[in-house]
Amino acid sequence: VNETASEPINSEIFLMDLTTGKSLRVSRNPAFDFEPTLHPSGKLVAYVTDRFQNGIHGDLQIMVKDLAAGKEERLDIGHKMWAHYPKFSNDGKYLYFSLAKALDLPY
Repeated sequence: VNETASEPINSEIFLMDLTTGKSLRVSRNPAFDFEPTLHPSGKLVAYVTDRFQNGIHGDLQIMVKDLAAGKEERLDIGHKMWAHYPKFSNDGKYLYFSLAKALDLPY
C-alpha cells in the first residue's frame, strides 16, 4: 500500500495466492485492520479493526468478510471492548477470540 502525506498511515488485509503471486485486497478503509484469519472453506476472512474508535483508545472490533459477496459484518461484542486474535475452529462452526475491556488511558 502506498501512503502519501495526505493519507493517514494504516494497515489493510490482503490475501495472496502463493502459487500465482496474485493478491486480493480484503479491507480498504482509513483504520488499522490486522490479525486476519481465513475460514476453513476459504470463503470468509475475520480480522480486527479499529475503525469504530470512540476517541484515541476506542474499540477494537472483529469484522467477518464474505470474499465472494464482498459483504462485511461487524460482530457485536459491546462498546469500549478490545477484541484480538480471531481464529475459526477447524470445522468452521465457531470463531474464537480474546476480549478485554478497553482501558481509559490518560493520554
